[in-house]
Amino acid sequence: MTWPRDADRLPNGHTLMADSNGDRVLEVDENGTVVWSIDIGFPYEAERLGTGDESTGGPSAAAMNSETRSPDPADRSLFADIVALFPPSLVTAAAYVRPGWVGTTELLAAAGVGLAVPLWVVVELRHRSLSLRTLRGSVDRD
Repeated sequence: MTWPRDADRLPNGHTLMADSNGDRVLEVDENGTVVWSIDIGFPYEAERLGTGDESTGGPSAAAMNSETRSPDPADRSLFADIVALFPPSLVTAAAYVRPGWVGTTELLAAAGVGLAVPLWVVVELRHRSLSLRTLRGSVDRD
Protein backbone atom coordinates (compact mmCIF):
# COMPACT_ATOMS: atom_id res chain seq x y z
CA MET A 1 0.00 0.00 0.00
CA THR A 2 1.21 3.47 -0.81
CA TRP A 3 -0.55 5.50 1.88
CA PRO A 4 -3.16 3.63 3.95
CA ARG A 5 -5.56 6.29 5.12
CA ASP A 6 -8.49 4.42 6.66
CA ALA A 7 -9.07 0.84 7.76
CA ASP A 8 -12.22 -0.69 9.25
CA ARG A 9 -12.69 -4.25 10.45
CA LEU A 10 -15.85 -5.63 8.90
CA PRO A 11 -18.26 -7.94 10.76
CA ASN A 12 -17.05 -10.89 8.63
CA GLY A 13 -13.46 -10.36 9.90
CA HIS A 14 -12.18 -8.81 6.68
CA THR A 15 -10.62 -5.33 6.66
CA LEU A 16 -11.75 -2.54 4.33
CA MET A 17 -8.94 -0.06 3.58
CA ALA A 18 -8.54 3.20 1.69
CA ASP A 19 -5.08 3.55 0.10
CA SER A 20 -5.02 7.27 -0.73
CA ASN A 21 -1.86 7.56 -2.82
CA GLY A 22 -2.44 4.09 -4.25
CA ASP A 23 -5.76 5.36 -5.66
CA ARG A 24 -7.73 2.33 -4.51
CA VAL A 25 -10.06 0.89 -1.91
CA LEU A 26 -9.53 -2.76 -1.05
CA GLU A 27 -10.78 -5.48 1.21
CA VAL A 28 -8.44 -8.11 2.61
CA ASP A 29 -9.26 -11.29 4.47
CA GLU A 30 -7.72 -12.48 7.74
CA ASN A 31 -4.68 -13.87 5.87
CA GLY A 32 -3.96 -10.58 4.09
CA THR A 33 -5.26 -11.77 0.71
CA VAL A 34 -7.01 -9.09 -1.34
CA VAL A 35 -10.58 -10.31 -1.89
CA TRP A 36 -11.97 -7.13 -3.46
CA SER A 37 -10.47 -3.95 -4.87
CA ILE A 38 -11.55 -0.91 -6.86
CA ASP A 39 -9.42 1.86 -8.38
CA ILE A 40 -10.63 5.29 -7.34
CA GLY A 41 -8.83 8.63 -7.27
CA PHE A 42 -7.33 9.53 -3.87
CA PRO A 43 -9.83 7.88 -1.49
CA TYR A 44 -9.76 9.39 1.98
CA GLU A 45 -12.14 7.07 3.80
CA ALA A 46 -14.20 4.01 2.92
CA GLU A 47 -17.25 2.50 4.58
CA ARG A 48 -19.10 -0.73 3.78
CA LEU A 49 -22.78 0.08 3.42
CA GLY A 50 -24.99 -1.72 5.88
CA THR A 51 -22.30 -2.20 8.54
CA GLY A 52 -22.86 1.05 10.43
CA ASP A 53 -20.50 3.88 11.16
CA GLU A 54 -16.88 2.77 11.07
CA SER A 55 -18.16 -0.77 10.37
CA THR A 56 -19.57 -1.19 13.88
CA GLY A 57 -19.53 -4.78 15.07
CA GLY A 58 -16.32 -5.80 13.36
CA PRO A 59 -13.99 -7.80 15.63
CA SER A 60 -10.83 -6.05 16.79
CA ALA A 61 -7.41 -7.33 15.79
CA ALA A 62 -6.81 -8.36 19.42
CA ALA A 63 -10.09 -10.31 19.53
CA MET A 64 -9.09 -12.13 16.35
CA ASN A 65 -5.60 -12.88 17.74
CA SER A 66 -4.15 -11.22 14.63
CA GLU A 67 -0.39 -11.19 14.47
CA THR A 68 1.55 -8.15 13.35
CA ARG A 69 2.97 -8.65 9.87
CA SER A 70 5.37 -6.61 7.77
CA PRO A 71 5.67 -6.67 3.99
CA ASP A 72 8.22 -9.05 2.49
CA PRO A 73 11.19 -6.93 1.30
CA ALA A 74 11.52 -9.25 -1.72
CA ASP A 75 8.12 -7.97 -2.96
CA ARG A 76 9.37 -4.37 -3.21
CA SER A 77 9.67 -2.83 -6.65
CA LEU A 78 12.67 -0.89 -7.94
CA PHE A 79 10.54 2.27 -7.77
CA ALA A 80 9.77 1.59 -4.08
CA ASP A 81 13.49 1.15 -3.40
CA ILE A 82 14.26 4.49 -5.07
CA VAL A 83 11.44 6.26 -3.20
CA ALA A 84 12.78 4.83 0.08
CA LEU A 85 15.98 6.85 -0.44
CA PHE A 86 14.07 10.12 0.10
CA PRO A 87 12.67 11.47 3.38
CA PRO A 88 9.02 10.42 3.90
CA SER A 89 7.88 14.05 4.21
CA LEU A 90 9.33 14.82 0.75
CA VAL A 91 7.65 11.74 -0.76
CA THR A 92 4.29 12.75 0.74
CA ALA A 93 4.67 16.34 -0.50
CA ALA A 94 5.52 15.07 -4.01
CA ALA A 95 2.39 12.92 -3.98
CA TYR A 96 0.28 16.05 -3.36
CA VAL A 97 2.01 18.03 -6.11
CA ARG A 98 1.91 15.30 -8.76
CA PRO A 99 -1.53 14.79 -10.30
CA GLY A 100 -2.97 11.30 -9.82
CA TRP A 101 -2.96 10.57 -13.57
CA VAL A 102 0.79 11.16 -13.86
CA GLY A 103 2.53 7.82 -13.69
CA THR A 104 6.22 6.97 -13.81
CA THR A 105 6.32 7.05 -17.62
CA GLU A 106 4.70 10.49 -17.81
CA LEU A 107 6.96 11.80 -15.06
CA LEU A 108 10.09 10.57 -16.88
CA ALA A 109 8.84 12.06 -20.16
CA ALA A 110 8.20 15.43 -18.48
CA ALA A 111 11.68 15.35 -16.93
CA GLY A 112 13.17 14.58 -20.36
CA VAL A 113 11.35 17.51 -21.94
CA GLY A 114 12.34 19.71 -19.01
CA LEU A 115 16.01 18.90 -19.70
CA ALA A 116 15.81 18.90 -23.51
CA VAL A 117 14.13 22.30 -23.98
CA PRO A 118 16.77 24.37 -22.11
CA LEU A 119 19.51 22.44 -23.88
CA TRP A 120 17.86 23.18 -27.23
CA VAL A 121 17.61 26.88 -26.37
CA VAL A 122 21.32 27.01 -25.47
CA VAL A 123 22.31 25.25 -28.71
CA GLU A 124 20.09 27.59 -30.77
CA LEU A 125 21.53 30.70 -29.12
CA ARG A 126 25.10 29.53 -29.70
CA HIS A 127 24.32 28.66 -33.30
CA ARG A 128 22.76 32.09 -33.90
CA SER A 129 25.69 33.79 -32.19
CA LEU A 130 28.13 31.95 -34.47
CA SER A 131 26.01 32.83 -37.50
CA LEU A 132 25.99 36.52 -36.53
CA ARG A 133 29.77 36.54 -36.05
CA THR A 134 30.28 34.93 -39.45
CA LEU A 135 27.90 37.41 -41.03
CA ARG A 136 29.63 40.38 -39.35
CA GLY A 137 33.03 39.10 -40.49
CA SER A 138 31.91 38.87 -44.11
CA VAL A 139 30.30 42.36 -43.98
CA ASP A 140 33.48 43.86 -42.49
CA ARG A 141 35.59 42.38 -45.34
CA ASP A 142 33.35 43.86 -48.05
